[in-house]
Order: sequence, then C-alpha cells, then structure tokens
Amino acid sequence: MKRNYQFIFGLGLLSILLGSSGCKQDSDLVQVKIQKISGQVQKGPFITGSSITLYDLQSDIIPSGKSYNSQITDNNGTFQLEDITLSSNFAALRADGFYFNEVSGKQSTSQITLNALVDLSGKNLVNVNLLTHLEKPRVEYLIKNGKSFTEAKSQAQNEIFGMFGFQYSGLKSFEDLNIGQNGEDNGKLLAVTAILQGNHHEAELTELLANISEDLKVDGKLDNATLGSELINQSRFLDTALIKTNLSNRYHELGLNPVIPEFGKYIKSFNNTTKFEFTNFIEYPLSGKSGINILAGDKLDFSQENNANQSFSVTAKLPRSASLKVKLIPDSIGGGDFDPVKHIQNPVIYAQWGLHLIIGEDSGWEGGYDTSTNAHIIENTSSERIIDTAIDLLEHGSGTIEIYENNQASPTRKKHIKW
Repeated sequence: MKRNYQFIFGLGLLSILLGSSGCKQDSDLVQVKIQKISGQVQKGPFITGSSITLYDLQSDIIPSGKSYNSQITDNNGTFQLEDITLSSNFAALRADGFYFNEVSGKQSTSQITLNALVDLSGKNLVNVNLLTHLEKPRVEYLIKNGKSFTEAKSQAQNEIFGMFGFQYSGLKSFEDLNIGQNGEDNGKLLAVTAILQGNHHEAELTELLANISEDLKVDGKLDNATLGSELINQSRFLDTALIKTNLSNRYHELGLNPVIPEFGKYIKSFNNTTKFEFTNFIEYPLSGKSGINILAGDKLDFSQENNANQSFSVTAKLPRSASLKVKLIPDSIGGGDFDPVKHIQNPVIYAQWGLHLIIGEDSGWEGGYDTSTNAHIIENTSSERIIDTAIDLLEHGSGTIEIYENNQASPTRKKHIKW
C-alpha cells in the first residue's frame, strides 16, 4: 500500500512540474509592444477614408490571426496605428482605397490594394507603395526557403530594381521610400510607379501587379515577355514633365510643399536600356478614306496621282496612349488667306499645302500653323483608334513631312515628297 502512495505522489509531482513548465513557456512568449506606427500609402497618394490593416506575424512570418485596423486620415495617404502588441518584430500591412493618379492627374475611379511586409525593429514609420507590394511574395518565398528576413528583403529589392535596370543603394528599405521626398531611390520609386500606372485603369493595374508579383516570386526575374512588353509599351508614352506637374499641383492643393524627386532620367534609362520588346508601334495604313496615305512607307513621288486631281489621306492607327504630331513644311510659298472657320492658315497658291480638316466629323486630328516655317502642324486628339483626314496637294510642288511619335522632341521620321 505504501508503494502505491509513493507511485501516486510521483505522478502528481510530475504533473505539477509539467504544468509549471507549460506555464513558463506561455509567459516567455515574445511580445513586442509598439506605442505608435505611422506612415503614408502611395500609388499616388491614397485619399482620406481608405482603410489600412496591420497583421500580426510570428517570427516565421506566419500570421497569428490578430490584426489592427485604421483609416487614412488625409489625402496625402497618412495613417496611424496605436497601442499595438505583436508576436514578433514582423508585420504585414494592407491598404485598400482610392488614390491620386499621377499620370492622368485625376483621382482613381476604383479602389486598389497595396501590401507591405516589414520589420518594425527600431522603427515606427513605414510606407506602403508599389515596390513594397511587388516585393512581398518574393520575400515570403525566400524566407520559406531558408533566407533570413533581412537577406530576403535585400535580395528581393535588388531583383525588383534590377528588373527596371536600376541599381539599389541599399540605404533604405522600400517601405522607407517616399515619392514626395528628394533622393535617388525615391526617384526610382516614382519612376516605377509611373511606368506601372501608365494608361492602365485600376482593374488593369491590379491585374498587372498580381501577374508581375507571381512571375517574380520563384526566381526574382520577370520571365513573361508579354508582361515585359507591357512595361516598355507604357513607359515610352509617359510625359514626365506632366507627371511632375500633376503631383506638384496635387500636393499644393493639399497645402504641402514636397520635393518631387528626379525620376525622368530613370524612365529614360529604362526606355533606352531595357531588353523588353516594344510592341505598341504606330501603324501607317497604305490608304485612308480619301486615298493614298502620304505618311505611309517610303513613297515620295505623288505627282502621277496628283495629275488625276484626287485627294490624299493623312492617317495613322494609334495604340492606346500614343501621341502623334505631323509637320507639313512646303519648300516654297506663295500667298494665302485665313480661314475663319477652321482657324488655321489656309494657303491656296502654287507649291503650298492644301490641308482640309473634315468639319463636322471627328477625324482624330486637330490643326495649327507655324508662321516661322509656313508649316501646317496637326496632332492627334485621341488614341486607340485610326485617325484620318483628307489633304489636297495643290498644283505641283514639293515639301517635307516631319513625323513626331510619342512626344519626341526630334522627328521620328522624315519624308521629302513631290506632287
């Protein structure tokens, strides 16, 4: 009987010890208390009322199931989260909302979602942007395959900048960058932001970001040629001066005086050095509604056709976001008069152009006149369509056609024709 008591006592003691051990493990769980986290969500800046959620992550970046919610408090994308207790230094952020589109200069008509994966060690200021969004799946993949958080972040950031041909300084993490502050990496962030935005609607942007993130996740390279072409197709059409003006005006409306970082040189560098193939070319059909297209191909002599007193066409097929300007410069000029209906100089004498914009019909062209060269200048009013108007080549003469594609300062192509 005594031995049984001893056995029962031993089991009880073991149970107490195990219970004490379990209690000790619970009390030793890491808890990171943070008084305040703030930052900005930027595509362009998210607008007030957009939501921000912080997800608690364990040390292996697995979600604990706990989250904290707040809202963006102004049109600069500012948010703040207070009195946070985390399971580790790691957290994920998600922002859902409308934003200012720096390319169009307008607010978005639909919401998008941007994410970030951050280490909050020693910091309480973090931003959410397109770079943090792109890197998140790649960082998670690298950590699950043995990299430390720091190693994974560094590698992913180098890879994503490398996709655009940029060098990453490593001085700041992507969540430290800001499109409203000076600095080389901030300029690269704005360049990437504008390239990805392009002329995309919100749904198209969301799809593009998802596809690029998924493609980058395993090997850190953008292998999909179609996605790469979409980047350069959009980048070639960007008006960097207008983007800077749009952002500056937006910030000034908000009573802010930010320093827009230099970003145009990075877009130019991407355009000049990328291996992605540009596929969104402007096309010049051989003929249009009124006859032979004087912009098409290498045809320079229109004199035979002109003897038949037929009209010609000025026509092009423009992809989305493309711009086109054409200068029609005669070799010599007689006289002319002013057409008050069209509000352009309308020369009528030998060796001068006779350009007739179709009144009452949307040709897709608008016209002007350069008195210094006696040149007609016509530009597209819309894109993603065929633009087409008639031109009469009066009598016989000669002149130069200068074609400027996509905001180029110098002619993309020249033709010296006779008729």
